[in-house]
Amino acid sequence: MKQVVKIVNFIRPNELNRRTFQEFLKELISQYRDVLYHTEVRWLSKGKVLERFFSIRHAITLFLATKEKEYPDVYDFSWWLKVAFLTDTMGIMNETLTRLQRHYNKIVTKMISIVFSQEQKLNMYIEELSNSNYSNFPSVKILFDGNPNESQDVSDLIKLLTDLKNEMSLRFSDFTKYQEPFRLVENPWSITTVNIAHLSVFGYEARDLKNELIDLQHDTELKSVFEEKNKNNAHYEFWIAVEKDKFPNLIDCAQKILCVFASTYVCEATFSKLKFIKNKYRSRLTSENVENILRISVSSQPANIDAILESCERFRHSTSTN
Repeated sequence: MKQVVKIVNFIRPNELNRRTFQEFLKELISQYRDVLYHTEVRWLSKGKVLERFFSIRHAITLFLATKEKEYPDVYDFSWWLKVAFLTDTMGIMNETLTRLQRHYNKIVTKMISIVFSQEQKLNMYIEELSNSNYSNFPSVKILFDGNPNESQDVSDLIKLLTDLKNEMSLRFSDFTKYQEPFRLVENPWSITTVNIAHLSVFGYEARDLKNELIDLQHDTELKSVFEEKNKNNAHYEFWIAVEKDKFPNLIDCAQKILCVFASTYVCEATFSKLKFIKNKYRSRLTSENVENILRISVSSQPANIDAILESCERFRHSTSTN
């Protein structure tokens, strides 16, 4: 990645080099018109930069040759193989990150499912590479198809992918034990008394959790309510409808699971909204107003403006006939 950034930084910052390269791409009738900068603070940047870099690799190689700039790696097939592999891998990880951040109001169980799904996919990718199957690595496949005489040894790539899988397994190992018990909030009819016993870590007696789970699973009225709410993924609304007197421990457990922040997206979105709201043209905003605007901006629930206005002391009904 460092060498890719160096090459991009040779082309992009220098205005003469950049214009020359853009004209060069036009002559080659390339679908792209420039290389992309890599920005550390943008979490999808690496994947996008690599994708563009690999797509115009032939143009980059020819351009560097005309500039007599020495980058020996661009003539090395093994280096391009690593770039191709990194391009595909970052594309896979970017897709996973996008799924994780798509809706910040997702509950933690859904986030865990995405993570473990990706971990299982990595096992599949390792097996596919071992069998010379590059269906999930299109850039690697393109490189091999265009260079049939080159060695197709991918043992180094398999090792890198294995290290990535092991890192993911280690990072999310704490959730493995609670993956099934956490399904309580999504569907209490899909777990067993053995699974629910793990939630005693919250300080409840396992026997109480088991007894309440059995009672809930045999409550036909609650099951009807669940089926109705589940159509809209309204997990919160279902647990609000459950009677606390009958299932106090289960409700407390569900509330604690639902309150877990599944992502930092809310924090990141709040800072972005704050920068947009409190600009130089709105410098007289009070802290209270900023807080209220932020709450509305980042909330997943739409604001009931009419109800807010009616509760305001200064609210007056319009007397206009229009």
